[in-house]
Amino acid sequence: MIPFMFQNPQSTAIKKYLFEILKEKYSKNEKFIDRLTYQINTKEDFESFGIFITDIFESGFLKAFEQYKENFEKLGMKVNIVAEEKPKNSNSKIFNQSEKSG
Repeated sequence: MIPFMFQNPQSTAIKKYLFEILKEKYSKNEKFIDRLTYQINTKEDFESFGIFITDIFESGFLKAFEQYKENFEKLGMKVNIVAEEKPKNSNSKIFNQSEKSG
């Protein structure tokens, strides 16, 4: 574990976010997460990391959706994704940053 005095300011937020995602799997990944957060030094890195994680989740979700969609189509059912409408000026849950509307 990296000593506290050398941690990046963003590391606590990143670790908290990853803990919420990984839950019981966090501890087995903690050493890697420590090294990862040490490399995220700037606000740009921090924002890029959030986008990266979101892209990973989206890709996994869409892959799983397509697999289930094919199975439902074999049963004669049609499945679609309907986007949830977000109110303008809503706050992003990821890293507690506001989303830019437009």
